[in-house]
Amino acid sequence: MSTIGSLFDLVDVTLSKHGGDEMSSQANKRIAATKETLRQEIYQFALASGDRGITVKDVVSVLRIAINTAAPRLTELKRDGFLQVKEGARRDECSVLIPVYAR
Repeated sequence: MSTIGSLFDLVDVTLSKHGGDEMSSQANKRIAATKETLRQEIYQFALASGDRGITVKDVVSVLRIAINTAAPRLTELKRDGFLQVKEGARRDECSVLIPVYAR
């Protein structure tokens, strides 16, 4: 994955949503050590899905990752340039994300 992603593992990508809530901040610190592994697992799933793409609901149901863990990892993968939103595509009321190469 990305060295930059590893440097940001202590940064909470959901801070703007929860506004610094102490429980959310503590949860971010607890999961920091596993973020990279989760991102790799999700990215491999996205690669296997190719141009069909993945949604947060796909990640939750197929990889059995809790939604409150999956959503921030998808945000990080977008931030780091590994995934992008597939223009005009939605599935199950969710944005469809594709690996950057699968345009």
